[in-house]
Amino acid sequence: MSSPQHDLTTVHGVSQYLESTPFASSSVTKLAGGTGNFTFRLHLRTPHNGQPTLILKHAEPYVALAKDIAFPVERQ
Repeated sequence: MSSPQHDLTTVHGVSQYLESTPFASSSVTKLAGGTGNFTFRLHLRTPHNGQPTLILKHAEPYVALAKDIAFPVERQ
């Protein structure tokens, strides 16, 4: 059985992806200001090394604000 694919460009996709990990979150907030990557603040259910929140950065092979502009993941 293959694992489900999650859209890590959305709050819902990130939340679902993290659900069965140590980084499961009570809320996920998409952060504004980035153009190249997708960036989220995670409010963890269980703090990680004493930290109640973490930042998650996700790269796609295109600019986050414009899917038609290629942006290789290796450069991010």
